[in-house]
Amino acid sequence: MRYSKFLAFVLVSSLFIGCAKKSSAPPPPPPDDDAVGLSVGNLSKVITIDHSATKYKYLWIGQGENYVSRTDIDKTYSLTQLASEKDCKWKVQPASSAVAAAGSGSGTIATLDKQEVIFRSAKNDVQYWGVSKGGDVGGHEEWRLSNFRFDTKPSPVPDYIRFILHKQTDRNGVHAYTIESKFKPGWYLMNTGHAIMTIGVGIYEATSSNPAAIFEFH
Repeated sequence: MRYSKFLAFVLVSSLFIGCAKKSSAPPPPPPDDDAVGLSVGNLSKVITIDHSATKYKYLWIGQGENYVSRTDIDKTYSLTQLASEKDCKWKVQPASSAVAAAGSGSGTIATLDKQEVIFRSAKNDVQYWGVSKGGDVGGHEEWRLSNFRFDTKPSPVPDYIRFILHKQTDRNGVHAYTIESKFKPGWYLMNTGHAIMTIGVGIYEATSSNPAAIFEFH
C-alpha cells in the first residue's frame, strides 16, 4: 500500500515538473527582417497597423485605385492567404539602388533603420508608393499616399517616391517602423484618411499630439 502511494506521488511529481519545464521555455525571438545583406528585391512584406486587440489594418491597392487603402483584417487570418487574395505585399528596396535588377546582389544594406527606401507592389511591380498633393473640401492643402506607375525603374529615383524608415519597438512579434516622406521631411504616414478616401493613408506633419503611425512589417 505504501509502495503504491509512493509510486503515485512520483508519477504526479514527474508530470508537474515536466509541465513546469515546458511552460518556462523562453518564447522564440521575433523574425530578423532587418535585412542584413539584403539584395534588391528580396524583401517583401505585408504591412499592417495594430488597430485593436483582434484586428489589423493592412495596406493594399484595390482594383483601379490610385491610392493606398487601409482595410481591417482579423489577426487570426493568415497573412499569407491574404497576400494571395489582395495586392497587399510590398517589395521594400533601398532607394539608392532601385535601378539595380531585382535579386542581382547589388545594393545590399545592413539595416532598415534610417534607410531611404521605395515600396513597390509585389504583384505588379510597376506600381510604386508616392506622395501626392491635394486639398480637402475647405480648400486646405493635404498630402496623400498614392500609387505611381513606372514601366521602367526611374533613374534617378525621385524624392516623392522615397521614404525613410525609423525603427520602433517590435510589435506582434515583428519589426515595426514609422515611415517618413523624403519629399516632405518631418511628415509621416498616418493612420487616417484624406479627402478622396476615408480609408486612404494621409501624410501629415508628426507632432506630440499627432504622432506618426507605427507600421508592422510581416
